[in-house]
Amino acid sequence: STLEYGAIVSDSGVNFRLWAPTAQSVKVVIYNANKEAVSTNDMTFDSASGSWSYAGAADLKGMYYRYQMTVYHPLTRKLESYEVTDPYSLSLSMNSEYSQVVDLNDADLKPEGWDTLKAPHVQTTPADVAKTVVYESHVRDLTAFDTEVPAAERGKYVALTEENSLAVKHLKELSAAGVTHLQILPAFDIATINEDPAKVANLDDKFSKLCDVNTNVANSDKFKANCAGDSTVAEVMATLDKDGEDRQELNRMVADTDSFNWGYDPFHYTTPEGSYSTNPDGTARILEFRKMV
Repeated sequence: STLEYGAIVSDSGVNFRLWAPTAQSVKVVIYNANKEAVSTNDMTFDSASGSWSYAGAADLKGMYYRYQMTVYHPLTRKLESYEVTDPYSLSLSMNSEYSQVVDLNDADLKPEGWDTLKAPHVQTTPADVAKTVVYESHVRDLTAFDTEVPAAERGKYVALTEENSLAVKHLKELSAAGVTHLQILPAFDIATINEDPAKVANLDDKFSKLCDVNTNVANSDKFKANCAGDSTVAEVMATLDKDGEDRQELNRMVADTDSFNWGYDPFHYTTPEGSYSTNPDGTARILEFRKMV
């Protein structure tokens, strides 16, 4: 039979299973909401499948976890010890530091009407396929500067649930013009986006915040004088020659810490990206992603 991997929730408990055939040992470490370790549990190896498993109690649902493993590393040519997240994670803490045990069938993870949501129309004939017109958009960029959306929701999943947003109005116009499908991406957890809003500075943020999150700016002889001012990053940028090296240098520094990212470096393929959520720590991203869908 086909094995299920990840943290599988059932009426009898939570079964953890990880495929790691070359590991010497694997333990599952359980963490509470404060990310404090509360237990470390040996996993059992199955040589036939190359997987490790541990049967946990039902009260582990909602807890965070990571796998502690010892495995031979071909580069160092010795056994190394790591503590890693679950590649089959369904939910994550902020910045993907911890996996979380969740049951996707929980009512609190389902928007209203989720269970009765109908699948898109199936294209079964060449004529149907010929009528398909796909519009592709980036999750964040579709609403990042939408003035009809509350500032805290711009660039987030929930922005596309605002019926009066500029983006939704535009999509309705596209539909009337013949567009049949909307492809929104990237949606999976991304490796190089900082999900902590306190560590991100965008163009509309105060320049002082950019100085706080990027020491290169704070220590730059060219730009550190702006750290004490009240201007936004965009306002300081506008004072610089658009074709000059100073503007290009500042733009590169902003790119190091802003939230703009194409996102084509997925980290966990089964968890929504947290930076598009109003609360990236835990299950909120799942509910908000489903609301957008």
